[in-house]
Amino acid sequence: MNEEFWDKVKKQIETENPGLKIGKRLTREDAEKNRLALDVLQQKSEQHGAKVCTLSGKPPDPTYDELHNAPQPVRENGQHADYYVLCPEERAKGFVRPVRQEYIHDKCRTKTHMGLALSETYARDPKFYGATFCCGCGAHFPVAEFKWLDGEVLGT
Repeated sequence: MNEEFWDKVKKQIETENPGLKIGKRLTREDAEKNRLALDVLQQKSEQHGAKVCTLSGKPPDPTYDELHNAPQPVRENGQHADYYVLCPEERAKGFVRPVRQEYIHDKCRTKTHMGLALSETYARDPKFYGATFCCGCGAHFPVAEFKWLDGEVLGT
């Protein structure tokens, strides 16, 4: 592929991501990785019928997402380095469930606290996630294994 093509890719990435400025040192591989990351976010957005971002605001690792349905690998504590969430403008549209930040894992009875963006994503779209993290077990499990503190099952 020629330089003109890569210049167009860089311009498209900058246009679709206001505030991101790609320097002239961006390699073809980096440009391709960024394009693939944008494709992943577009696919997630289409899948959920709403604009999807990452919790960190950074682009997902497209090669990791293909295998694990998460934007970044798992850290030593068992949590992913990043998570998908509904973008702020989607969450600002309101919620169909209460915003709740703590839940209990049925198996180990441990209470886990999650951040506001994740909680608001659950409140806007209760079926957004298929699994969630347990601080006691240090791993992700199907949402059906967890209850909010009010007793309602996650994802319902």
